[in-house]
Amino acid sequence: MDLIAKAAFGTFKKKPLGHKKIFSFWNDTLRVKRNRVTALYRKYNSLKKNDAPGDSVLAAGIIYRKERSELKKLISTTKRKAWEIFCLNYNSKFGHTFKVAFNKLKRNYNLDIKIPNNSNPSIAEKAKCMLNHFFPFKDLSNFNKLSFPFQSLNCINILDLEDLFTGLKGGRAPGLDRIDYRTWTKVFEMDKLFFCDFINLCFRFSYFPSCLRNAKVFFLLKPGRDRSIISSYRPICLLPTLGKLIERLFINQFNTFIIRHNLIHQFQFGFRELSNCEVAVKSLISKIRASREGNHVALVSIDIRAAFDSLDWEVLFQLFKKYDFPFNIQNFIFSYLKDRQVSYVNALDFITVEVCQGCPQGSVLAPHIWNFYFNEILYLSNDDRYLQAYADDLALLVVADSRKKLETEVSSFLDDLSDNLKVLNLEVASEKTLVVVFRGTQNKNKQKKGLATFKRTPIFKIKGRTIRTVDSLKYLGIYIDNQLNWNDHISNLKIKIYNLIKNFHSVSGPNWGAGASLLKHWYLSVIQPALLFGAAVWGGSFTKHQILSLFSVQRVALIKISKCYRTCPTNALNVFLGLPPLHVVARALFIKFQIWYDRSNEYDFINVDHLDHFIKINHINLNKRIITFPPLIKNPDFDIYTDGSGIDGNVGAAVCIFKNNILSQSFQFKLSNYNSVFQAELAAINFAVGWALEGGFKVNIYTDSYSSIQVLKKSDVKSGFINDIKSNVFGALGSVGLSWVKAHAGIPGNELADQFAKSAITEGNFLDIPAPYSFLKKYIKNIILSDWQQHWGESDTGVRVREYVPFVDFNLLTHNRYLLFFISGHGPFPVYLFRFKILNSPNCICGGLGDPDHFVFDCPHTKDFHLTCPSGIFKPDWFSSVLKNVGSLRRLQEICVISNRICNELKSLN
Repeated sequence: MDLIAKAAFGTFKKKPLGHKKIFSFWNDTLRVKRNRVTALYRKYNSLKKNDAPGDSVLAAGIIYRKERSELKKLISTTKRKAWEIFCLNYNSKFGHTFKVAFNKLKRNYNLDIKIPNNSNPSIAEKAKCMLNHFFPFKDLSNFNKLSFPFQSLNCINILDLEDLFTGLKGGRAPGLDRIDYRTWTKVFEMDKLFFCDFINLCFRFSYFPSCLRNAKVFFLLKPGRDRSIISSYRPICLLPTLGKLIERLFINQFNTFIIRHNLIHQFQFGFRELSNCEVAVKSLISKIRASREGNHVALVSIDIRAAFDSLDWEVLFQLFKKYDFPFNIQNFIFSYLKDRQVSYVNALDFITVEVCQGCPQGSVLAPHIWNFYFNEILYLSNDDRYLQAYADDLALLVVADSRKKLETEVSSFLDDLSDNLKVLNLEVASEKTLVVVFRGTQNKNKQKKGLATFKRTPIFKIKGRTIRTVDSLKYLGIYIDNQLNWNDHISNLKIKIYNLIKNFHSVSGPNWGAGASLLKHWYLSVIQPALLFGAAVWGGSFTKHQILSLFSVQRVALIKISKCYRTCPTNALNVFLGLPPLHVVARALFIKFQIWYDRSNEYDFINVDHLDHFIKINHINLNKRIITFPPLIKNPDFDIYTDGSGIDGNVGAAVCIFKNNILSQSFQFKLSNYNSVFQAELAAINFAVGWALEGGFKVNIYTDSYSSIQVLKKSDVKSGFINDIKSNVFGALGSVGLSWVKAHAGIPGNELADQFAKSAITEGNFLDIPAPYSFLKKYIKNIILSDWQQHWGESDTGVRVREYVPFVDFNLLTHNRYLLFFISGHGPFPVYLFRFKILNSPNCICGGLGDPDHFVFDCPHTKDFHLTCPSGIFKPDWFSSVLKNVGSLRRLQEICVISNRICNELKSLN
């Protein structure tokens, strides 16, 4: 306990040295005004109590209410101005303004549920009712009787723990013990041996400590749901962090057995290496398209009622027995599930109920247990019935050559599926299960082309209950429609964008608030990834209508960021802010997925056989994933200096071998243009280690690439190229030292290696190394830039803007709205207002044409702020110069103020 107390004190959050920015609006003016109102209230109240004349009381009351009204108004105005200044000066990317903008501030929802026969229940009664609903009681007498022969789990070592703590992410809420990951990290740093012994004690007895099974629960209201209904809430469980650490270490042994015996179906995509939602949906869509020729296809999205909460523990251990799970794994999971409790805690109450079934919520191990538990269901697939799952999200494809057969096949299979789920104590929620039917591309006689037609919509049933047939359904966040044209998905993006930016008005307005730089960062880190989720599936090609729809979606965010007039062309806003159109980015993400995951050679890219790839690494022994050479070894036979170099896209590597400070041998390698300098550095180290192993030498290797040394020590690197190097150099541990030296510091060996690496670009022997993932990302970035430039050059809108900004650029950010007014022409100018019939004439009051050029270069009313008028070819340079010149931007602001005043005068004349 003393050790934990010291660790907790060591990780206690200290106050920052500087003053933390906290929003405050109270000032001396408000204080004086409040004191005056308080004094008037006391006077008014005193007159009433002392039975003063009615006229005196009435007069005092009138004065008091008037002053109170002025105070309220002053508070409101002051608070608003203070908030505007706060947002303008607050630059933290993910701080308070970010939480306001994206509605991430914590809110405490009261439990407002209604309980039958109880008109005024207490918080404790409400919590007890909700706990009983979400965690129902079940007789566990048979489960508790289970027993297994004693068998220990494999012990861990300090390397396992170091790797575990290195990969931990902060910000995780603690459980009932209120000890977070930071504290346990500190405990490990203070006494590694103690921590390792504690974990091994648990593993020796295959036992999960009982004190770590109890969870703290709170209830989260689902968006847009009725607070009075229990089902509108979602229980969130917080487990002790120490228990989660033990789970993570146990998962390695659990998954090792699962992988060795191939106990997870290939069509289970959830919680698996190198798998994600896009891979799952892409697989599903490929199956639909491949099966559609001459046949009808039904896609059924099957909802399993309370799937994770319905996992039956007795059935689970029957499956363990069926597949001969080791007793140590069974013992550990038995102790992990037994005597579980959840507790609702507040200042006055501590309500606890027993957990009798389901995957422990908030658990790290639970998803892996579920994948095994649900695995047998996926084996119901056959040639005409395809099942796939992402955790508990189940999708079924059935292929048939006629409507009647399709109805029969789907209904029959759903009945079989329901029976098999019942064995697992699971149930299909028929009211939430949906079907989309894809008509065959030709009729069954194969005489006509085009889509077949149905005399009526197919009807599908499960156990006699009809399930809904719809035109589109949502699976893993992507809307799949019966035409596979993605119109429904793109339409739903409009709802998503409005939900994302609906609170932006709280932190940014036309003349105040968060700057364009911060808003652009939020767009790139939050909004664009949310809008383009699944683009690898639906982003391949677009119709003109879909492109316009995506423009209308993106335009909502662009106007908020730029703070310009809402009539400004979307194309121009893209260019001004350095944000490419959504359809361009979506297509690039689609191409990236096709090349990296599907290994497609359809694009103007290198042969994918020469491209690196990710591999599954969890089954690789940790000792082979973390390669840590000592900096130096004693009495080496040779000293080796390695280096890599890149000049104008050409890459070379060199290895210089020294004996007693005399160059003994040197090797030079020329790499392909698509290779990186980082790869050259690693390849040189790999060659040096291989050379030492082949000759049986002891060597010290020196490199100026610190990142190469670090990547050898990282356990989560999935690159096939890097893991091959790790496998090659693993045998050299003990005979090779590897240390970093500073580049260009006058070290002879390093300088010579650098010189040889540069000459290797033209003189070296060719070394074949796969292209890195970074090369693909660079290619995708160039595709975006090229497609965006083509779209911008061919656009019918933004003609004036193209004169000043002919070329698109990711780094461009036009942060000044007055410069936007001038370049776009959409601003407070008579020509613009005349175009929209707000003014009767496009002319300025001076008689000239009231366009932006007139006010900035010619108008006598703005002559004190005129800028130099550029000629045609120099307009881009003029724009870049003004954008960086604070004085010029201030002049533009003054000009726009004057032009706005002139427009107002013209309006009054109308």
